[in-house]
Amino acid sequence: MNVATVNQTLTANELLSWVEIDRSALEHNLTQIRNATLPSAEILAVVKANAYGHGLVEIAKLLDKKVAYYGVASVDEALRLREFGLQAPILLFGIHFEHQIKRAVEANIIISVSSLEQAGLIQEAATELNRPATVHIKVDTGMGRLGIPVKDALAVIQKIHAFDRLILEGIYTHFPISEKKNDSYTQQQIRKFHSLINALDKKGVHFAIRHAANSGAVVNYRDSHLNLVRPGLSMYGIYTDEMLTEKISLKPVLSWRARVVMVKEIAEGESVGYGQAYKAKEKTNIAILPIGYGQGYPFSLSGKGSVLIHGKSYFLAGRVSMDYAAVDIGTDPVHAGDVVTLLGQDGERAISAELLANLANTIPYEIVTKIGSQVPRILVS
Repeated sequence: MNVATVNQTLTANELLSWVEIDRSALEHNLTQIRNATLPSAEILAVVKANAYGHGLVEIAKLLDKKVAYYGVASVDEALRLREFGLQAPILLFGIHFEHQIKRAVEANIIISVSSLEQAGLIQEAATELNRPATVHIKVDTGMGRLGIPVKDALAVIQKIHAFDRLILEGIYTHFPISEKKNDSYTQQQIRKFHSLINALDKKGVHFAIRHAANSGAVVNYRDSHLNLVRPGLSMYGIYTDEMLTEKISLKPVLSWRARVVMVKEIAEGESVGYGQAYKAKEKTNIAILPIGYGQGYPFSLSGKGSVLIHGKSYFLAGRVSMDYAAVDIGTDPVHAGDVVTLLGQDGERAISAELLANLANTIPYEIVTKIGSQVPRILVS
């Protein structure tokens, strides 16, 4: 990516920090996922958590008409997609309160069901609104969180099937360890799920949509594809596990950049930032960056993280604060207004979400989802 061109494009907007969303990278990843998916299965794009920090509406616009379903975690996310004009089916994951259920039913949002009690609340809301509610039943085959326990699912789902206001469109499950191929636990989950679907079919309970495969399972477990798959992090070009790097070729969709706001000289022995965690060993120059943990840049990268300026790497100097961070640039020609890459590529060097996650002792999901919504998202290609 030509950082200089981006710099010129954004000058008029006077942005100090922004996120770039690479349209071509997203399209590449979607193609890779399609190629790995059985022809019988369509794609549900998981766009929860502000599309994993990439921008809910921005990603939805790019994926419109290219995927069959969208998956969100909150009613507010679903309604934002409807306000944008998205007509595709939206599946609302999780468990929600009564007033949220009513809003979802009114907006024709598909609701996930994890218990008989939850199904009853949706039935009541649909009856009050005098309209049907479409649901997908979640079955817990081994994730251990939400969902009807698989041992109880046959009996419970038959009871839910009797609710006259519910349209039982889909049934699904989720895997905790799908990144490893031929894992016996995941294979057992798949067998249990298939067995349940077959048992329900014999009881006259049929589901048009059946799904189980997350990012790892799309690559490793084709027998879990059924007729819908749910890629999440892989769609954004981030690997859920290093083991997947040789199995699917992904390109990072997100880059995070900022501008140097000040360059100042400090003398030998002078400190930078809170706690005097950094003291100059000799006279040097410090570049101040307008990002901190208030914008989602991890505090845990203090003294460990690095950034790219003009294609060269510079380590953070001292602690990351709420709104600022500093890097030691030595005597290099860096000036206020220069573009800094916090996450992404600049020249021959790159900083990945996986790398930052390793340095911050966390997971890539947290790196991208924590980028604040106040940071503008800009489409590039």
